[in-house]
Amino acid sequence: MACEPILVDVPVVTAPEPWTGLDGLPRGESFGSDILVSMVVGQFLQANPELYPGAVYVPDTGPEGVLKDADGKIFGTIRLVKYKDRTD
Repeated sequence: MACEPILVDVPVVTAPEPWTGLDGLPRGESFGSDILVSMVVGQFLQANPELYPGAVYVPDTGPEGVLKDADGKIFGTIRLVKYKDRTD
């Protein structure tokens, strides 16, 4: 029994590689404060610590870190993961 593809010619959108910077980091008096970001941004700041001196936290979306509804959909997290320590 052969399987037929469900979708054909679906465009795939990807982020440009490599990233060259971020918009929206705190500025002024807030520059260097601890921030909560997505995992992708956390990984970028972890690999480029010179871009931001504050600590960087990311929601833990691993199996033991999430809250799920009755249908199994994630609706929250119970902890944060520190991706980068303060560097000041």
